[in-house]
Amino acid sequence: CGVGISQDDISLFEDEKLSRLKKILDLQESSLDISYRCVRCRECLDCKNAEQVEKISLREESELYEIKNSVHLDWEEKKITCTLPLRGIERDFLTSNEDRALRILDSQCRKYFKDEETKASIVAAFQKLIDKGYIQFIEDLPADLQKSFLNKEVQYYLPWRIQFKPESASTSVRPVFDASSRTRKRRDGTGGRCLNDLVCKGPTNSLDLLKVTLRFLIGPIAFAADLTKMYNQFNLKPEQWNLQKLLFREGLDPKAPVQHACFTTLIYGVCSCTGQTEHTMKEIADHVKEEKPKVAKVLNDGRYVDNVLESTVSKVEAKALAEDTTEVLNRLNLETKGFSYSGEDPAPKESIDGVTIEINGLRWWTLLDLIEPKVPPLHFGKKCRGRVVDVEYFEAGGDFAKMDSYVPAKLSRRMIVSKRASLYDQIGKLEPLKAKFKVDEREAVLATQGWDDSVSADIRNKWIENFLLMEKMRGLKFSRARMPATAVSTNMRLITLVDEA
Repeated sequence: CGVGISQDDISLFEDEKLSRLKKILDLQESSLDISYRCVRCRECLDCKNAEQVEKISLREESELYEIKNSVHLDWEEKKITCTLPLRGIERDFLTSNEDRALRILDSQCRKYFKDEETKASIVAAFQKLIDKGYIQFIEDLPADLQKSFLNKEVQYYLPWRIQFKPESASTSVRPVFDASSRTRKRRDGTGGRCLNDLVCKGPTNSLDLLKVTLRFLIGPIAFAADLTKMYNQFNLKPEQWNLQKLLFREGLDPKAPVQHACFTTLIYGVCSCTGQTEHTMKEIADHVKEEKPKVAKVLNDGRYVDNVLESTVSKVEAKALAEDTTEVLNRLNLETKGFSYSGEDPAPKESIDGVTIEINGLRWWTLLDLIEPKVPPLHFGKKCRGRVVDVEYFEAGGDFAKMDSYVPAKLSRRMIVSKRASLYDQIGKLEPLKAKFKVDEREAVLATQGWDDSVSADIRNKWIENFLLMEKMRGLKFSRARMPATAVSTNMRLITLVDEA
């Protein structure tokens, strides 16, 4: 530009850049401490005395405020009432989607109407929700309740499909409601989004599966329980029932008239429910922490969603703590399916076989107090919505020749990775064997170009041996308690080893 720049100017510029860089590094190395402040008032004393919240975004902060205000605990009436915490106006996000929900309903009816066993399970699952009042048909509602939500412009229907969960003791076949189903846009540009876009999700920092599992594995005596229909204990105010409607045909008969119904409670699939239930459980714990501090500890640290797990040093203490927890939960009409204890048969409603219960990916043999990492049955079929259809499983027992005849001749990288990944073992009991599988998996990946490419005969033989080893792993059991009953102290040290990425 014709402007001369001296060497001194260049040095000054370089010094300024270095100074800025040092300032950035200092800011990165300093600790981050962001005190929570509610949206309504940044200077109120309640907010200044609130707990510290790390790295919470402005959106999460705003959504957390809405979630906290959406739930009301009525201790006198033993009732939890709530609204859906909304991010904006219903009309800006949604349009009515009855036609799309009807198409999905008809596809489910055609798919399962002739399958008598599955149809009976689906109808029974819906009937359970209807009998308890969680689902109500609109034609059966009083006129004043109908007016509170039917006159609204937006009528959002939750399309539902069927998910299979064979290992569940209560609902092996369950309807899954899709709150992420998008609606059409209006000509003015509004709508076109889904219910999960409209509601606030908020931060959920209280869900720590590993911490809950470790607490369960420590003490000599443990107990476990599931909360019964936890989301359904949150009663939704009628003015928002227009956001949780559904369609049904009696007996799943494709020719039966369409019935219109609505959910009167929170329901699985709506992403705001997790934040609302987690905030509520924390509020319950805070309410009783002075009266029953051990119960508050269980609700905060020994619970993962609706699973309650804990271990103690004696059975007397375990049963007393379980009774206190039950009493606190009953204050708001929250119930469990029953508690299972070390050294006793499991609660009948918790167990499929009367001997074991499922806990966070583990099988707990309560009477023997042993835990068993689950090794799924070997098959090479495809799973659709939780169910494997028309697939022959490998029969237990056998040698290399039997496994050789079962494993596909063209064994692909995808099959190998899928079978290795099916071994879920969060506490690392099977890790020495899984390490071998990972090494062999690495060899298969390097030897193939695509996911569906077949491996060589040598690699296939290695994996035939690995599949036999997986079969032998099924049924391996380990002592649950890490602390012996004769321990002179309850103080423990946790040593953690991890891979650095």
